[in-house]
Amino acid sequence: MPFWSPRSSRWTPPTPAAATSGAPASSAASSTRPRAASPLSRVSPAWLASSAAPVVLVAYSGGYQPAAYALDRGGADQRMRGVILLDALYGQEDKFAHWIAARGRSAFFASVYTESTLENQQRLRELLRTHQIAVRDNLDAGLQPGIVLFTDAGSKDLHNELVTQGWVIDPVKLLLSSMSGYRRPAVQGRRPATGPDPVRGKA
Repeated sequence: MPFWSPRSSRWTPPTPAAATSGAPASSAASSTRPRAASPLSRVSPAWLASSAAPVVLVAYSGGYQPAAYALDRGGADQRMRGVILLDALYGQEDKFAHWIAARGRSAFFASVYTESTLENQQRLRELLRTHQIAVRDNLDAGLQPGIVLFTDAGSKDLHNELVTQGWVIDPVKLLLSSMSGYRRPAVQGRRPATGPDPVRGKA
């Protein structure tokens, strides 16, 4: 930019860097501009590791919508190790049926429900029957790849607390702990669950 010289009444242009170096002005300016860092240099190793980690998708109640579309269009299908629906099948049965049939023995599917979603559960069972996919009604075999589980947790009055203390305390913990390779230490100070366990089929 031109500047005002205190010893002169005229504007005096500055001496371009290129005039003294013999290089074009644009070249001189670009040589002093800092280089942009590679996008990969800003990615932490923890993020890179998590971006390839296996995924278990857990959805509750109205979460069936994003869950269904995540399976259908999410782009992480090969990382998906299983799906758990907690009274969350109010629709999109065709998308869940397609995913179960496509993954075969490489992932599990578990739907724990109350009478609130009973009709939708039956509709999904019918779709799976057309694919000749067998289903279970208890967790005795654990959530192993290829397992498809439907289990009735009882009255729709349990819906609001199904995630925290529905038929047992910490139902998500119970379900995840039945996966091979996923073991969590016992939580101290928790009261034991009482009453029948519809998932394991025993008290």
